[in-house]
Amino acid sequence: MTEILDSAQEAFPYLWVNGEKYIFSNEVLESGKRLYNSFCKIQHVARNVYTRACHDNSSSVVMQIKIDITKTLEEFDYNWITFEQVFLLIERL
Repeated sequence: MTEILDSAQEAFPYLWVNGEKYIFSNEVLESGKRLYNSFCKIQHVARNVYTRACHDNSSSVVMQIKIDITKTLEEFDYNWITFEQVFLLIERL
């Protein structure tokens, strides 16, 4: 499945696996891009959280950090589920 995610987020329209060609719909490609972007956003938020926590650890900043992390992880989870759903619909030639 990671090969399909790599191909989808890089917008390759198909992938050969064990001599069989798998064609990706635009939905798979878009879903892969969204999932990859969500993953990158997690990395960005994690770096940002560290910086914010080092400069200000007041309760309001800590609460906002929790909100940001929760929102980012929920978005990633939603995009992962969507990718898995469209992944199962890949047409095999």
